[in-house]
Amino acid sequence: MNLFINEQVKLFYSELDEVSINISEDLFTILEYVKLGLNDRFKYYPLEEVKILFKDNATYEIKTNMLFEPPQFEKRTLYHIYNSNIALVQKLKQNLQLTPSEEKDLYNVPATYLLCHFNGFSEALDRLEDAKEELKNFDERIYQQYKESLRILRKVKYN
Repeated sequence: MNLFINEQVKLFYSELDEVSINISEDLFTILEYVKLGLNDRFKYYPLEEVKILFKDNATYEIKTNMLFEPPQFEKRTLYHIYNSNIALVQKLKQNLQLTPSEEKDLYNVPATYLLCHFNGFSEALDRLEDAKEELKNFDERIYQQYKESLRILRKVKYN
């Protein structure tokens, strides 16, 4: 875990976060990235930049800038993935056996629902929230992906 504490200012990033840190004489910059993609083709996208500017009089100023621009994908591909996600979650709800390929796809369900949301699928977040318990009960790693997708959404929404 990376933790920076200075006079009641706390910036927290877990070991799972992807960040770059640049330090100069009077500036401390943290750039956070998120990993998103489809079909095993993932890329890191800048999410948020935090700058701490140190001034001569022993004070500082913190500026936060949301940089995230959601990746856009072909609607046809997204519709296919969206419908596959629905079918996978339905199989989980019915306690049906998943193939190894379906289990691999299930791991990506939270992130792909998030991408569908960012690409205009109005019900994608409802479907993601509806799948929470099934994802949680199936595999802790998938549930971690679920929580990471919601964290990204919260950061984008509130900034």
